[in-house]
Amino acid sequence: MPSIILFLKGSIVGISNGVPGLSGGTIAFVLGIYKELITVLKVWDRRAIDLMLRGKWGLLVQHLRLSWTIPFITGVSIGIIAFAHMVEPLLARWAAFVFALFWGLILSSAYTMGKQIVPLGFSQVAVIALGLIFVWWLPQWQWSPNETRELSWLILCGVGVITSASMLLPGLSGSLVLLTLGYYATILKAVSELEMSILIPFGGGMLLGLFAFVRLIAWLLERYRVLTLSLMLGFILGSLRTLWPWTASVEDQMLMPLGLGNSFIAIGLMILGGVIGWLIEQMSL
Repeated sequence: MPSIILFLKGSIVGISNGVPGLSGGTIAFVLGIYKELITVLKVWDRRAIDLMLRGKWGLLVQHLRLSWTIPFITGVSIGIIAFAHMVEPLLARWAAFVFALFWGLILSSAYTMGKQIVPLGFSQVAVIALGLIFVWWLPQWQWSPNETRELSWLILCGVGVITSASMLLPGLSGSLVLLTLGYYATILKAVSELEMSILIPFGGGMLLGLFAFVRLIAWLLERYRVLTLSLMLGFILGSLRTLWPWTASVEDQMLMPLGLGNSFIAIGLMILGGVIGWLIEQMSL
């Protein structure tokens, strides 16, 4: 895959991680790079450390697949920064329309994932329901944005671990988890103003969570693929509630009610999102 395409896909994943209710894992799945992302993250292992200590830099580059990782991670970083500086103001004004587009896109991705686990048995349905209920009720557990949160390095590192783990799971929004923990505004402000005293421990925790949790996901997909995909499908279906344009909110602020004309626009964007998801699926076949 060309580096510029990887960069652009990484940027989209980075931006999506900033939208409450939207999962970077879901977007990676929609873009057809989720499986490869898990594979690439998994190779940061003991062999990589061994090659580094022995000074085998050429073999290390090949082992870590840096030709894939660097453009993608660069895109993700740019996307996160772009969201903090540019996308957030747009989201504040046009959030309902943005959510409508992504709602259709995510519904399309749910259909794509669902095709991989049919026919459905009792265990798959039960796991789907479990994932759906968990994400459906996650917004109810949010801390008040007015409450003061502790900003010690240990706490921020722990928040980073939890957030990164959620970002890897399709349907589970890292931003929504940050809202639930009460750190969304703190982290967004730190990214916008480059507050390193917050970003360093939080980023360190995210890296730790990514490289630890990715092995669990890879193991689950290898041993219990259908049930793991069923849980992810439940997460994705549950996230549709958070992105529903007529009732969605951002940081406890309800979006402006949609009138009749804007409702038709939102429905059109939902359909457009579904079509985009279908086209992406066709291109990845």
